Amino acid sequence: MLPEHVTLIRCPNFLLYDEKLETPLGILYLATALEKHGILVDVADLAGLTPDQWDAVVPKDSTIYGVSATSGDWPVAQAIGRWLRKNRGQGTRVIGGAHATVMAESALMTSDYEVAVIGEGEHTFTDYCRGIVGPGLAMRVNRHVHKTGKRGLAENIDCFDFPAWHLLDKESVVSTHLVNKGKRASCITASRGCFMHCSFCDQTVNDWKWRRRSANSIDEEVDRLVGQYGVEEIRLVDEFISPKDDFLRDVCDVMAKHAIIWRTHIRADLLTMELAQKLAKSGCVELAFGVESGDQRILDHNRKGTKIADCERAIALAGAEGIRTKAYLIVGLPGETPESVQATRDFLLRVKPDKATVSTFAPYPGCDVAKRPEKYDYILDDPDYTRYWCLGLEDTDLLPPGHTSAMSGDELLTVRKDLIKMVFDLGMRHPETRDTNTLLRKRNETINYDA
Repeated sequence: MLPEHVTLIRCPNFLLYDEKLETPLGILYLATALEKHGILVDVADLAGLTPDQWDAVVPKDSTIYGVSATSGDWPVAQAIGRWLRKNRGQGTRVIGGAHATVMAESALMTSDYEVAVIGEGEHTFTDYCRGIVGPGLAMRVNRHVHKTGKRGLAENIDCFDFPAWHLLDKESVVSTHLVNKGKRASCITASRGCFMHCSFCDQTVNDWKWRRRSANSIDEEVDRLVGQYGVEEIRLVDEFISPKDDFLRDVCDVMAKHAIIWRTHIRADLLTMELAQKLAKSGCVELAFGVESGDQRILDHNRKGTKIADCERAIALAGAEGIRTKAYLIVGLPGETPESVQATRDFLLRVKPDKATVSTFAPYPGCDVAKRPEKYDYILDDPDYTRYWCLGLEDTDLLPPGHTSAMSGDELLTVRKDLIKMVFDLGMRHPETRDTNTLLRKRNETINYDA
């Protein structure tokens, strides 16, 4: 017997620069899979909302409530679980996403969720909602957690129909500052996963595999976004952008066909002159690169697999084709020293990307640093996940969750602020205009919700 009603919930994240900048594609793919099997589903979008506002948004009669969360989202997801138990007690509470995949037992034992979906959710969660307890689940029964075994990934991701955009208001599907200000834009994924093994990343959800969609599938999705929502620009938000099997060239052809202006990111070692030219001609106006650090020793130590020279060359290649460039930087990676920080400063001054963002390292569950911190010269000071969010903390004194042997948490905090100021001064990012202390207060009030 099918459940009468399933509600999928987007966690609020008060520290994002814009909570509705990108569409919550993960839960929208789940919604499509449920609808395909005749299950009534809706989305409760809690972006920007505190617990006192949730009652008006979350349906009261759902049979199952599903929440997806990363480790950075986990404290808020725990609060949602408590709220659901108190205010929507008739429904089964299910948690999925990256955190539940890696930390299923802990997630169920430290929250009010009863079931966890491990890994890719479309088949596993849909089966569960249809009354089928198959592989890929963890269930809490009498203070014990039972796992049902591992479910394999879908080999052909074209089997997943397009996200259920119709379950959101149009303002949550279309942004006017996702690529260029004032233009109607949305985001898509054309592939899933990553097969690289950087020390600071975890790909358990995708089993360290990369899978692409066909050119026809990507083309049809872009066509629908243009036709139904008037989309003019797109951000490609894949975790790994690969030239493998002509994938990126196929994407370029689709974007050019629809006259789409777009942006994405790519590993610096994969960009060639020919590919940069193809990207520019297709309408790509911005490429971001995971530079991480300006110190080659840090990149090698953390198994990044790129060279500083790759980053310099790629940024120059993109810039020569008129493509805006952006450098993603991380403060506090394992092995960080005052000298490596200076190397990052020198890189920015020497290479001059058009934009840059500065994140703070956190050892997310599942990554190799979290599993073997002693191998990487990393000391975890506080496993509190409230300190695991990387962006949006520019003017706060929130310490990173750990430090290296050469730099304390206080020193890393100072370095983060100095690097962010440098990025602002160089015009690589506009200064923060939000009151992040107020947003932190709202986040803390949410996290501390007492059922």
